[in-house]
Amino acid sequence: MAKMIPPPYSRATGVGGLPHTDPVQACSDVLAAFPDVPYVPTLPNRGLLESIVFCDSEQLPGGFIREGRLLYDSTKDNTAAMEQVYMDFVEQNFAHYALHENYASGFFEMAKRPVGGVRVLKCQVTGPVTFGMQVVDAEKRPIYYDTQLADVLSKMIALRARWCENELRTRTGVKETLVVLNEPYLASLGSSVVPIDKESVKSGWQDIASLVEGGPWRPLLFEYRLGICHGPRPGRYLA
Repeated sequence: MAKMIPPPYSRATGVGGLPHTDPVQACSDVLAAFPDVPYVPTLPNRGLLESIVFCDSEQLPGGFIREGRLLYDSTKDNTAAMEQVYMDFVEQNFAHYALHENYASGFFEMAKRPVGGVRVLKCQVTGPVTFGMQVVDAEKRPIYYDTQLADVLSKMIALRARWCENELRTRTGVKETLVVLNEPYLASLGSSVVPIDKESVKSGWQDIASLVEGGPWRPLLFEYRLGICHGPRPGRYLA
């Protein structure tokens, strides 16, 4: 049944990324600074795989890394892998979209901590717009401009978000979670230089909001990021 998360009463939390390279110290610092609404830290200084986009790229159909860049191999037929994402989304089969420790050391460290009694535990995944604009195909075209790939991305990220939420609840016993979409590329919305289709953004976010557990969800926009939390009905994502 859909419900609101507990009112925060001006309690603070953090965005996500920290300069630490030690996940133990990072999680300890987060819990010391934000004991009521802690967040899972992301640690990009540990290596490429823990940086934005890369950290959520493991299940990208046709994805590969070359010379420090995440690319999409459009010279191969990725139809079967893309169809599998669609099928998993429909069946809510999110187990295959798990994080692994070399992509998210902070996540697994926080999952070990006794945080079951906190008000809300927050984590974040890369948003589909930012993901799709950062990854290019063989012709150096962002994959977000391919409507089918953009659709696959939103569903893949929805499955990752659902896995993160479920894993945190299972491992820590926390009752309330907040999944945030890291979307710095929303700054380009409405730009003629980097055009992004408003309807594609709304559709992708709706996919993600519909799969995160708890029934209909309400979005919160802040610092070009989307926070998905419990709400009475799906909201309007863009004015």
